[in-house]
Formats: sequence, structure tokens, C-alpha cells
Amino acid sequence: MKLAIHGCYHLPNFGDLLLHDILVNWLREKWQIESVTIDPYHPKKKATLFSIGKRVLRSCRSDFAVLGGGGYFVADPGVNPHSLLRYYLPTVAWRVTGVPYAIICVGAGPAMNARTSMMARSMFRNAKVACVRDGASKEVLQQSGVNVTNVKVCADLVFTLRKAMIPASAMRRARDLLQPTEGQRILGMHFQHAAINQECAEAVVQTIQRSVKGSDQVRLVWFFDHTDRSAPALRQLSDKYLPQAEMIPFQDHWTTCAMISMMDAVWTSKLHVGIVASIFKKPVYGYSAHGKTIRFFEQIDRSKFQKELGSDPEIFETWMNDFMSDRPEPINTKRLDHLRECAEAGLELLESQFGGLGAGSRQL
Repeated sequence: MKLAIHGCYHLPNFGDLLLHDILVNWLREKWQIESVTIDPYHPKKKATLFSIGKRVLRSCRSDFAVLGGGGYFVADPGVNPHSLLRYYLPTVAWRVTGVPYAIICVGAGPAMNARTSMMARSMFRNAKVACVRDGASKEVLQQSGVNVTNVKVCADLVFTLRKAMIPASAMRRARDLLQPTEGQRILGMHFQHAAINQECAEAVVQTIQRSVKGSDQVRLVWFFDHTDRSAPALRQLSDKYLPQAEMIPFQDHWTTCAMISMMDAVWTSKLHVGIVASIFKKPVYGYSAHGKTIRFFEQIDRSKFQKELGSDPEIFETWMNDFMSDRPEPINTKRLDHLRECAEAGLELLESQFGGLGAGSRQL
């Protein structure tokens, strides 16, 4: 069977590239399907309209197509008024050429405008099956006029991640970068919004400084999940308050995943860093810039360890007290297992569409 996939996979964003690889690997390992990604990220090549167009045309010779994550059903951002067009136009091509497609575990919101609502209605109306990653996404779609009767609520596909999925090469590189030492606890510090919210970043850093003062058993490590553009702001704060903190430059998504698995706890401002930390049973603390991150902490029953950016910094003291204690509050594994089952239900929904498709009716 020939299968094309499309999603928010054109940027070096940790969560989106994990979503891509999890879906591609599942198709390969369970169904022996080598899929074609329409708009893949390449560190040395920038996609052009011509190259994307060629891949869209090629995808029209598929037996099936999949729209995967992440959360691109949003109002048009000011910097790119055609953002949803990147995902909408291929669905138009598929409809015209008779290629059935599914929408699997996507995110929507916090809001949509008139134009993106129009595109979303068409995309969901013509999908064979569709599911979203949480109930709030379904509500946003419904408010935008999408008929959500058959739109199922599943969970983010990253919840299906297991440590065995991480390539051995990524584990080796992470070990070389972190060099974990017995008797030392590693606190991974991930603040992607430091450059735009310096006041909150400073409050966080000062709290960590007070909490680890005099301790030689805690290693502080800054890391990044998208780019390291916030590194200068963080380096300036570290030089002032945490000169002992290490800073690991931006790494590929699997190496970042491996590093998180070797940490003892994680502070983060991003959704998928938090999901990965929770999967590896690492206490995770979050200062959220987006509602999806807030919902994630609700999903894992850990809302008391999450606050929006700019909240009262006193809460950070509570988090550090938890981390520095002999027994930090553990991740709720029952909630985590439930979310994994919900994410797997999204894959099962996609799987339900494969039965009647021929193995080689189209040639890519």
C-alpha cells in the first residue's frame, strides 16, 4: 500500500518531529508501509513551493493519506496568514484525485478565525475518520462550525513513546553530553520563552539558586527543544545566579528525548517536553505559555506543579521543595496508562481504514 503523511513536520521542533517519527515507525513496523512525507524537515535543505508541490502531486498517487500532528488548527498568526493553507491545500488535491485521508490526533485552538474555520470545516467534512488529542480541541472545532459528531477524542501520539524506541546512537550521544554520575541528581531546565518573559525566567532562576545553595548533589542543566535562541538570555541569568549550571546546545529530537530519560526531574514551558518527562516517570514542573500545556498537567493530575507564565513566583519554591525532598511526588501512572491507551486508540482508528485498500493499485 502507498501512503502519504503530512503534518507540522517542516521545522526542527522537538514534539512535531517526535510525532512524525512515531507515526512513520508504527506504519513501518506494524504494517510494513514505507510512507512518503510531503513536507519533511531537513537541517540543510529548505523546502520551496516547487518541491512541496511536487510532493503533493506525488501523494495524489497514494492509496491513502494521513494528516498527523501537531496543533495547526488555530487562528492565522500575524507572521504567516497562510499557515493552515499548508495543510488544507493537500486535502483539496486528495479530494479531487480520489485519495481518502484521515486526520489523526491533531490539536486545535485556543481559537480559530473565519478563514481557518472555513478550511477546517472542509478538511474534517471530507476526512474518512478523524480524531483530536483532547476534548478542548473538539470544542474549538465545534465552535468553528465543524461537524464533530464523528470526531473522536484520543490523545497525543507522543504518549505511545517507549524508551526502546529511542535509537541507540541517540542514547550514546545523550550519555556523552550529560555524563550522568551516580550520587548526583540532574535537574533539566527548559525555558524556551526566557527571551520574551525575562521577569519570569529571573524568578525561576533565583528560586533554583536558593534551593540548591550548598548542595553538591544536584546538577543543573539547561537544554532546548526547538532552537537555542533563548540561550543568550539564559546564559546571562545563569552567569548572575547559577554559574554552576551547564548548557547543552540544541540537539535533534531523539537525542533530546534520550537526555530527558537520563534526568531526574524537568522544569519546562513546553507540552511535548513535559509529556516525554512524564513517560519516563520524571517529576515534571511547568510554567505554561499555552492552554495545551495547562491541559496536559490536568490530564496527568499534576496541576499543582503547573502555572502560567508570569504567575506568583512563590509557587516555584514549592516545586523546588518537592524536587529537593527525599521523595518527590511521583507521576500518576494510572493517568499515564489511560492516556497511552487513548493515543493508541487514535492509531487503531487509522488502522481501521487499511482493510479494504489494495497493496499496489497506485504507483508513487
